[in-house]
Amino acid sequence: MVSFILYFKHYVYAIIIVLIIESSLTFIPLPEINWRGDLIDTSFRAPPILQKFITEGKRNIFLGKDYDIIQIGDSSGFFGVQPKIINEYLSGKKYLSTNCCADLGWQGYSYVAEDYLSQNPKAKHLILYFSPYSLPMVYKQGFSEEYKKSYLSIGEFLNNKMPSFSLRVPVTNLLFYHKWSFDFYKDPSSGWLNIPPFKEWLMKFKESDGWAPFPLPNTDVPIGKCDKQLTEGLFDSNGRPTLYDNLVPIKNVADKFNVKLLVITNPVACEQSDEIKPFIDELNKFKNHYPDVIFYEPFITTVPKENMGDRWHLTSKASINNSHRIGKFLKKYFELNIIK
Repeated sequence: MVSFILYFKHYVYAIIIVLIIESSLTFIPLPEINWRGDLIDTSFRAPPILQKFITEGKRNIFLGKDYDIIQIGDSSGFFGVQPKIINEYLSGKKYLSTNCCADLGWQGYSYVAEDYLSQNPKAKHLILYFSPYSLPMVYKQGFSEEYKKSYLSIGEFLNNKMPSFSLRVPVTNLLFYHKWSFDFYKDPSSGWLNIPPFKEWLMKFKESDGWAPFPLPNTDVPIGKCDKQLTEGLFDSNGRPTLYDNLVPIKNVADKFNVKLLVITNPVACEQSDEIKPFIDELNKFKNHYPDVIFYEPFITTVPKENMGDRWHLTSKASINNSHRIGKFLKKYFELNIIK
């Protein structure tokens, strides 16, 4: 028995040393926004990927906070939905937009939903908000598996519980740039048109519960009849539509946490036509199989071209009207007790 204990004593010593180091690090003051997750590559001179910083930044700010309605999806909901306006219709309930970007991938939307819902038992409603131009095959898996590895596995424990992970950025900065700083060596917003320094931008997300104004000029806005430009991200390499199959995992997460799922699409400047029938058919198929899911209808909401920053995103001004549209929609269903 003694020899058995002696055999493992080195492992015990190592564990004790790790615990002492980790405990001592808890006394180091940390900034509110701390890039500790694996989603952010802290390698020397690794180029900052803005979409990942938005995702991680919102998670830093909002995860675990009390919100009644959590919105997931692509960047059309990031720039096109203002939670503060929607809150005016919700009789004290609070709305959060976690949306970042289509780069996350549709599987990533379900991972974000699981992540936020697991940390916020108050939430009773999940909204999937997406642009009809950002269908599952546009970015395919995106960086969804990186999100899962960082936050929905053993990575979640390491990233959120071990204090040493909070020091990855400053240690990298100290070793390679001889400067102790929690800020990334290169501003993630640099090189992006009309986007302020990222820390400043991030504080705007915090103030607005996840919204930001669309920064780009009006360009690339298809008008007339909606055509195959809209459905080009719908089909896989075998010509099979994929929207239904990518909606099911999101519905499964909603059921897992016993929340109501709602589906809302971002407005577009084109008008519904027979050419996008496969897209409409996929939504109707899902609606028929899951009648408890609430849809904003019609599936295609057409607005003037001037309301669009590009085919995917509303202008800042148009996001105001769009947010009132959503607020009125939610208010109506609350009053009718369809959403409880």
